Amino acid sequence: EVCFELNEDLKKQRIRSILDTIKNGLYVQSSGEANTIVPLFMIASGVKVPSPIFHSYLDLIKEQDGIKVIGLKDCVNNSWVIGNKIFLGDSERIPTDFTHECITRDWDEFLKVVGLELNNQS
Repeated sequence: EVCFELNEDLKKQRIRSILDTIKNGLYVQSSGEANTIVPLFMIASGVKVPSPIFHSYLDLIKEQDGIKVIGLKDCVNNSWVIGNKIFLGDSERIPTDFTHECITRDWDEFLKVVGLELNNQS
């Protein structure tokens, strides 16, 4: 049996790196073409269960003036959210004006609430 142990700050730094990469986009190559995958809409939270909890609530509908995200009100009422804080990131192509006391658009605040603030940061 082999057991790998990381110090807590290094573990947090690696998890943050993965989340930052997902948030900011991935570089992919397929069939010789270089592409990027960047989320136009993102919702994230610490959760009490190891399962996606927002997927079944959310949907996109096409309207005359663009695309609208529906189901966000249902997302914020989920008791599996840790710390009563949900990160919501949108874009010009899929904007949302949804507000709620548990919604933050501040990535650093979100990381702090879910316990991914590094000890050596002020």
